[in-house]
Amino acid sequence: MRAASAAIRGFLEALRHRGFVVFIIVLLTSLYALGLVVPQRGSVSAAAWAAWREQRPGLFRALEVTGLSDVYRAPGTYVALGFFFLSLGAVVVDRLPRLLRRTRLDQGIPLDAGAIGGRKGTLALSTADPEGAVRRVGRVLEAAGYRLHAPGPRALRAVRFRIAPLGFLLFHGAFALLLAGGVVLDLTRFSGVALVGEGEPFDAATGEYAEPVREPRVGGRRPDLAFTVVGVRPRSEGGFPISLHVALLVRGDAAPRLANVNEPVEVGSTSVLVVSAGAAPLFTCDAGGATDGAFVELVPNPTGRTRFALEPCALDVLARPYTSEATGAEARGVMLASAGLSRLEDLAASGVEVAVRGPDGAIARGVLRPGDSIATPDGRRVLHMPELRYYAKLQIVDEHGGGLLWAGFVLGTIGLVLRLLLFRREVAVVADGPGGRVLVAVAADVPGWRPDALLARVADAAGGPEGQPSRA
Repeated sequence: MRAASAAIRGFLEALRHRGFVVFIIVLLTSLYALGLVVPQRGSVSAAAWAAWREQRPGLFRALEVTGLSDVYRAPGTYVALGFFFLSLGAVVVDRLPRLLRRTRLDQGIPLDAGAIGGRKGTLALSTADPEGAVRRVGRVLEAAGYRLHAPGPRALRAVRFRIAPLGFLLFHGAFALLLAGGVVLDLTRFSGVALVGEGEPFDAATGEYAEPVREPRVGGRRPDLAFTVVGVRPRSEGGFPISLHVALLVRGDAAPRLANVNEPVEVGSTSVLVVSAGAAPLFTCDAGGATDGAFVELVPNPTGRTRFALEPCALDVLARPYTSEATGAEARGVMLASAGLSRLEDLAASGVEVAVRGPDGAIARGVLRPGDSIATPDGRRVLHMPELRYYAKLQIVDEHGGGLLWAGFVLGTIGLVLRLLLFRREVAVVADGPGGRVLVAVAADVPGWRPDALLARVADAAGGPEGQPSRA
């Protein structure tokens, strides 16, 4: 039993050791910095991930083996976090009794003339009435907001902000809330990217996503949110895009909500964020009585081509937004990440470049604007573009635990305020022997604190009508 108790004490002592605390903080900082530098699984597109794997196969294999390709969720990161919070808990438990004692008025500078007289910075004030001087100084300190503890007529202790030492507990306890919030966020987070066109409804629980989604690790439930994209409106100045607004009519709402690039629409725990936008023209065809049609979401890239087929008409089509120096329809800026969307009217004016191939393999090329058509070389099949709409690339995120994070930040802020601004301040006053002298000593939880203005009032009160203050 004694051996087990000694082992536990040794383990707790190791957790509290300054060297171990510094090591674990440096380790966690390095791991999270690695996550910012090295591409992480799920944070980049599948194509970019595959390209990076081909360029750096050795590094990729090492990161996969160690789990650092997803460093924020790697087992090693969780182990390091566990030791960090064990160390934090050990430090808090060790300091808890001392902190609680510091909140008591009867604890602090010893109210003994010998002990106070030996302290650096003690003020010795001459007075004709030592006991009366102690009472007068007490009234001055009480008026300044200090609470008094006077075990006798010849000594007192004055304390202000006596509960401030608990700021240490609040600040370090905030880390526990942040940990709990982070774990809950990680376990419950759902994230998916959807391409939704103007006028198109989307249900987050059952809809089709453009990329693999991040499912919750606990619960496995997708967000209960449905909406319709009412409009996609890029805004520009001087040909440069400065914002992108998407109007969403959420199920149950009477009016649309406006989402911006940096301002998501929030419905409960679910957020809808606009990532970019692109063109979604309507293509229809006819060929000997056969008809077909579809809104086609064009690749949001000036050099990209979107390929699709209208099978009833036996047409194979390549399309991309048309750019030319004459129209100036060129994608600019990261916000829109889309060709021809610097202004809405640009794409409608410049049109969509298409290449149409029929069953005989002959190809017809042209630029279609709303209302235009193009026929295959044999004239038997016609491709129409009656309408030009836009689509939005939306990121849908649902997660829980944000309240714990906010509580942690608030608690940590209160702890810092208590420790650094409203810190514990103490003034001890003792009458020194039968002679006419009063000793005054100050202490605080912040090094270098010395209230000169307050000490001047204390000196005046101690001196009284007959005594003159002097320093020892």
